[in-house]
Amino acid sequence: AGIALELPWQVVPTVAPVASRRLTMIGDSVAAGTGEPGVVPWPRRVADVLGLELDDRSRVGATTASALRRIDE
Repeated sequence: AGIALELPWQVVPTVAPVASRRLTMIGDSVAAGTGEPGVVPWPRRVADVLGLELDDRSRVGATTASALRRIDE
């Protein structure tokens, strides 16, 4: 009986493949980084490791309001 209750939570859903592997990052200074020479921000590292195209819209000093305005850019 316990297995019947638990089994649905153990099944991994499938996701259809897409033609483009692109990551869009909207974030604040944590995602944007410091701009220090030789320092690679974490979104770029993730994109490089996973082989993704990166659309990095993170900005130092960003707020929720400023991020929402940039979505339509």
